[in-house]
Parts: sequence; structure tokens; C-alpha cells
Amino acid sequence: MSRLLQVVFNGRRASGKLDLEAVEMLVRASMHRAGATALERLLSMQVPEPEQATCSCGRSAENHGRRGKRIVTALGRVRFERSDYLCSHCHQGHSPRDRELDVEAVAFSPGVRRMMAVVGSDTSFDQGREHLQLLAGIEVTASRKTVR
Repeated sequence: MSRLLQVVFNGRRASGKLDLEAVEMLVRASMHRAGATALERLLSMQVPEPEQATCSCGRSAENHGRRGKRIVTALGRVRFERSDYLCSHCHQGHSPRDRELDVEAVAFSPGVRRMMAVVGSDTSFDQGREHLQLLAGIEVTASRKTVR
């Protein structure tokens, strides 16, 4: 926070003015980064997980260790580790943690998906993308639909 204030005060000294909008956006971006870091740590916390989990085909899937996942959240992009299971019958992989967090086969958190739905219901994709960037500091691209 002290580094952030130093940047603001240096800018004010140089220009003689305080650009309130620039300060607002700088503070918001800094708080989002801090929040995203905290969220990454929270989501990556290891909890006891079973060696097997039920697959969607109804058979048993084996734990194949931890695997990373990246998603876009209301706080920014985060990466977290979670257990990954593989079914020897249907050969499908899944993570019960993804299902729990409602991020199974998607690249966006539930909060971001809700924002996208609200913005997207009234405008084109390009305008909606601009609105999300301006209003929430969230970057959305057309190529980023799903991730595992």
C-alpha cells in the first residue's frame, strides 16, 4: 500500500494535480491483485481427498494427483491446484473440486459468468467485453471459452 501511495504522490508532485479517476483505477487494480492472490491460496489449500471418487459414468475414478486450473474471477485471473481423478472405464478425467466450485469445464467463476450474462443480455459481445473491462476490470476474450 505504501508503494501505491508513493506512486500517487509522485504523480501529484509532477503534475500539480490529483487525477482521481487514475487513482481509483490504480487502487481497484491493486486490491483485485491482492484479492486474487488470497483467492489462489484459499483454493489451493490441500484438504484430505479420497483415493477414489465416483465418475459421471457411475464407476470408480482413481486419484491421479494434483493438477492446476486457471479461471477468471471477479478479482482477476487465478490459478489453483486440485485433485484430478481418471476413470479407467470411460477414460474421462474430472475434479470433484471443480464441481464443488461450479467451474467444471469452464474458464470463468460463477460471479464472472453472472456479470457476463447481465452485460451480454443488453449488448454485443465487443461492447459487453468493453463494459466488463471498464466496470469490473475483467478481461474477456472470444477465444477463452473453456479450460480443464
